[in-house]
Amino acid sequence: MLKKLFKYEWKASSRLLLAVYGIVILFSILSRIFMEVSGINGSEEAGLPILETIAALFLMLSVVMLCCSVVFTWVFIAYRFYKSVFTEQGYLTNTLPVTQQQIIVAKGLVGVIWQIVNLLLVMISFFIIAATPKDLGMIFRAIPDLFKLFVNPDIGLTMWMILAAVILSPFTMVMEMYMCVAIGKLLNGHKVLGAVGTYAGIYAVQQIIAIIVMAATSVRYVSVDYNTTSEQAQGWVLNFVNINLVMGIVLGAILLVVGYLVTKHIMTKKLNLQ
Repeated sequence: MLKKLFKYEWKASSRLLLAVYGIVILFSILSRIFMEVSGINGSEEAGLPILETIAALFLMLSVVMLCCSVVFTWVFIAYRFYKSVFTEQGYLTNTLPVTQQQIIVAKGLVGVIWQIVNLLLVMISFFIIAATPKDLGMIFRAIPDLFKLFVNPDIGLTMWMILAAVILSPFTMVMEMYMCVAIGKLLNGHKVLGAVGTYAGIYAVQQIIAIIVMAATSVRYVSVDYNTTSEQAQGWVLNFVNINLVMGIVLGAILLVVGYLVTKHIMTKKLNLQ
């Protein structure tokens, strides 16, 4: 049943998101075409002024649509969860022979995948608009060097923690949005405002903790003087980065677990579709 839930959620969400992403890619391609024709990309032959204007307009629209696609993906993930669980459609969802855990996991995995797809969309659009064959060649040649950093005795641990933080991030974000939607549903008459306010409150607490941790771990830099060697300075910087990465991973994991437990509790004990 979990597989069927995942399949249904993927189909239901892909109709709109794939259309939005397709439009973004189309505008990126058009931007690149007009940039090449007009010479706005730095080629020696300048094009007609009207073509340069059109190219600049398409470039601006592409950037705006890319930014909107990121925000739209986040909002749509939260909206899909709200609509299919806490509205009239929730009568069908919550009467299926599945547990609340399966519902959260199926919808959450789809949300995580869409965040990854959206990230790939941003990268692909950027390459379409700005990258040259030379740039792509440099990137491909740099990939083996990037993998070597993970076994580097000096920064290998840092690279692995960065990778862990990157992997954890979409899961935490999705569960955070689900928790905010669930809490907002408890506030009858102010569901959207409650969800937005909850998200803003959690974000503010996260930033306060991050500032405190950064301030506490950067105190040692006050003692840096002219006698400090470059190796010592690099070691301090690496320790500073590592400590903040650990705190970020820990906070993300806590938020992931708390978000899941709160969402499941509200779906199990506080669900009211009236």
